[in-house]
Amino acid sequence: MADEILLASARPTFEVNGRAQPQLAGRLLALQIDECLDAPARCEMVCSNWGETKTGTGFLYFDRRTLDFGKGLKVKVADGLLFDGEVVALQAEFPAGQAPRLRVVAEDRLHRLRVRHASRTFVDVSDADVVRGIANAYALSAAVDTSGPIRDLIAQLGASDLHFLQERVAAMDGCFWLEGSKLLVRPRANPTRSKSSLRVGADLRDFTVAADARTVPTRVRATGWDVDGKDTVSAEAAAPALGTEAAAGISGLTIREEAFGARTDLRLFHFPDSHEEADNLARNGLKNSARQFVTGHGVATTSPQLRPGSLVSIADAGALFGGEYRIVSAHHRFDTQAGMRSLIEVTRSWIGKNT
Repeated sequence: MADEILLASARPTFEVNGRAQPQLAGRLLALQIDECLDAPARCEMVCSNWGETKTGTGFLYFDRRTLDFGKGLKVKVADGLLFDGEVVALQAEFPAGQAPRLRVVAEDRLHRLRVRHASRTFVDVSDADVVRGIANAYALSAAVDTSGPIRDLIAQLGASDLHFLQERVAAMDGCFWLEGSKLLVRPRANPTRSKSSLRVGADLRDFTVAADARTVPTRVRATGWDVDGKDTVSAEAAAPALGTEAAAGISGLTIREEAFGARTDLRLFHFPDSHEEADNLARNGLKNSARQFVTGHGVATTSPQLRPGSLVSIADAGALFGGEYRIVSAHHRFDTQAGMRSLIEVTRSWIGKNT
């Protein structure tokens, strides 16, 4: 029964520039949608490119009327949206002994931020201000639900606008994704894009999950130099920086210290120039490491709720590994043999109490 639920033969549906395209669903041979936090979502579809046209039998899509560069492409399943982007590449395929195919690659509009590299400075602004400015430059609206201090100077040094956006959002301990033309920035601790539940052996057929205390520090220290004050700056973060993130169980920080003793990590890849920045780096470094304590991946029945940034509650995984997780990536797949399914990756900072 679980296989029947998971490997449903229902095909996704498509819209191109806002118009339904039912023939694409009928000619679809394969589909993959890959998305993770803080990066453009990507869709790749393969469809038959040979059949009856207005002038006889021939290529169906080489006239570029239906599928063309820059056209909007939406993919839906069960009336829910899985992907919203624009066509960026077309590839013709002529496999031996088979009908011609067309491979269509689309990405959401964040892909445009990869192209431009710049060097510029921003004075007396917050990271949220910079994020809004980047979004505005690409005709995107921005909903920023996290904040940070006003900074004397923020510099973009030859990086792409996408990389710079990732840096500024990470500095706020945030994460982001795109919905249509709206950039959403949420606290990484609680993005809550949507909520859903899965059950091992039912709509979550395969599930592998591990808790690894080897890479979890118990403290993180950041050090640097205050140029104006001509003094060393230093800050250290410990378990209290996690707040309530591990309140439902036992954090990896606690497990690490009890089993192997304390371990302090030194942040060497940043060089803070104020005590405030050092504290921010130390706290964010600790939280990001702690959130990787428990990692899992599985194959689930496709649902529009299984998206990066979403919360999923997993049942029948035992006392240690049952409960809530954050989805950090989702990979939706379709082929004519297996139908639709979704491969998800999840993380959290704690294991359950063995009661």
